Amino acid sequence: MGSHNQLALIQIHKAKFQPPFLEVGAKAYGDVDRVRTMFQAENDFVGTDMLDGENVDVVLDLTNPFSEVDKVLEGRRFKSIFCLSVLEHCDNPFKMATNLTEL
Repeated sequence: MGSHNQLALIQIHKAKFQPPFLEVGAKAYGDVDRVRTMFQAENDFVGTDMLDGENVDVVLDLTNPFSEVDKVLEGRRFKSIFCLSVLEHCDNPFKMATNLTEL
């Protein structure tokens, strides 16, 4: 999920993002816009969140050891990762950031 300003920035640079896409913190909360809607033609989009809900394809704690993250994602790798307004909510944002660089 992203703020209107974050999504406007993605829209401006949309052509630079390549599939497959991963969205971290994808759970829909109210009227916040969704990154997924900007790439509707793309079938290769995975939304993750720590809680199940609308817009979540995979429930996943990205601060877990990378071997666990990799197993849940079935070894998939991503060319574009959207992690908007998420790291400040993590107990271990550095671990999450490290794991994201491996994906």
